[in-house]
Amino acid sequence: MVCEQGTCRWEKPEPTGDSPGGRSGHTLNVMGNPRRGFVFGGCADRDGEAVYLADTYAMDLTGEQPKWAKCEVDGKVPPSRWRHTSSTISATQMVVFGGIGEASRLNDCYLLDAEGEVPSWSDLSPGGVAPSPRSYHTATLLGEKLYIVGGYGGPGQRTQYFNDVHVLDLKENLWVGEEQGVGVEREGGVKVHPTP
Repeated sequence: MVCEQGTCRWEKPEPTGDSPGGRSGHTLNVMGNPRRGFVFGGCADRDGEAVYLADTYAMDLTGEQPKWAKCEVDGKVPPSRWRHTSSTISATQMVVFGGIGEASRLNDCYLLDAEGEVPSWSDLSPGGVAPSPRSYHTATLLGEKLYIVGGYGGPGQRTQYFNDVHVLDLKENLWVGEEQGVGVEREGGVKVHPTP
């Protein structure tokens, strides 16, 4: 979408380069210096078989014509997954949480730092009590806290719908709850408040 002087219109860019190819359940976050759109993970069809992905692609958004490239990355790359979330938490960083992995649903957290030319992954391994493994959840950043709401799954591939809220304090790298002074009420909506 291009917006100029209060008028917006859709345009279909014609990117060049090595594209990520067809996939579903992936994420895309715009961030970095230089400014790029990062695609991570997803599920692709390879000769009729579902293949879970752990690759990272970036679309350079600084020129006249967008250009895709498969990223050479440093650090510990997250395991393959799809139906995860990724949340931009700063001008150059995003956090990936959960999703469906090769053998089960996940509840891990990884950070991609896109400062400079070579992005770097790291395993956050937050303290505290993590949410149950899940996919199809939402993740919303408010200040320095990432709120994980709902989802589907649990351990393995069993069917379970979640109606819960979990809070990741990014500054402390800690899952927080009532024991850290955060209470959550869910009745027709979500209300997060300090506990007495």
